[in-house]
Amino acid sequence: MQDIINTRRRAFTLIELLVVISIIGLLATLAVVSIKNARDKALYAVTVEDMDQMAKAAELYKESYGDYPPDTNTNIDPGLAQFLGGTWPKGTYPGSYFDWDNWGNPSSWATPGPPGSRIVQISLRFCTTVDSSDCRFPLEPWAAGFLNRSSVYYCIEGPCRSHDHLPIDAPGKCVNCGGSFNMQLERFFAYLKII
Repeated sequence: MQDIINTRRRAFTLIELLVVISIIGLLATLAVVSIKNARDKALYAVTVEDMDQMAKAAELYKESYGDYPPDTNTNIDPGLAQFLGGTWPKGTYPGSYFDWDNWGNPSSWATPGPPGSRIVQISLRFCTTVDSSDCRFPLEPWAAGFLNRSSVYYCIEGPCRSHDHLPIDAPGKCVNCGGSFNMQLERFFAYLKII
């Protein structure tokens, strides 16, 4: 009888099993969050790289034709494709698209500029219409307050902003303005002093 009691295998208790399952669940959650953050950072890095390439293409266009291309409707190549390997890039985030902006009427801007000024920038837009029901903004802290015309933009010339119908302090993300909104305002006021 003593031998039977000593040879009985010890099984896991219910508490031990629940602890192991909880730890595995926690590790899986951390892994999923980490992968999502890495994906979001990769999308933003690709956006910045694409915009940098488009800005270089715009400079080549200007060198060839004497000025930047005119403004175009959303998601339409303004003539830069010849300097980008033949195609205008697609937006990097789901549902997004690139837009070439060359706004030259400062009196129509939400924050008017001086006469003769213009804004030249590349924008990544997230809404296909003015109606905000179709917007697909990134789930990033910098996009938390985005409006239907807000964008991620690469400033080439002038007092850049999310959209010409939005004030300069409207929500948006400039990828080459130095980071903070205060730096964007400093750039805007420096631009006003030049003109």
